[in-house]
Amino acid sequence: MRKKKKRRLISVFGSSKIQDNLHEYKAAKGLGELLGKNGYDICTGGYDGLMSAVSEGGKIGGAKVKGITMEIFDLPPNKWLDEEIKVKNFFPRLEILLEKVDGYVALAAGLGTMAEVLLAWSMLSIDAIKSKPLILMGDFWKEIMDLFERRLYINPEGSLERADIVSTPSDVIEILNRFKWED
Repeated sequence: MRKKKKRRLISVFGSSKIQDNLHEYKAAKGLGELLGKNGYDICTGGYDGLMSAVSEGGKIGGAKVKGITMEIFDLPPNKWLDEEIKVKNFFPRLEILLEKVDGYVALAAGLGTMAEVLLAWSMLSIDAIKSKPLILMGDFWKEIMDLFERRLYINPEGSLERADIVSTPSDVIEILNRFKWED
């Protein structure tokens, strides 16, 4: 009898400002669907924009979708969540989004997404958390990482190698499926 593959929980970070008529929204929805179809569940910040897009796609693909919302925002969660976890503020939200998951995917970003990605990247770079994939999807991230490589005081061999920059949802799935999970 074959052992059933463990469903991994992937945090997907993305801007709440991007709406459904933009390419990034459609790509996020496609990513969510592919994650679900490939046996991954999804954890997001739980609100609109790209968080809603990946959640909707995840539901189409069969993923369980969690949203980590905050009391400090008087906003409803997106309608695609299976589970909403409401926390007080950013700190417990970041703890769940970063520590209680198996990997990270970042889409087009605002300040909140940048904070999430930079904290995940920093924690991975100093081995403060176990090894997890950090995948940055889209041209946005190529430009940001080029800037970081030129302007930040970091070790490119150690730090920059902690993140994979990809163009498509299929690229994300390829990296997740190849990753050597530690359990």
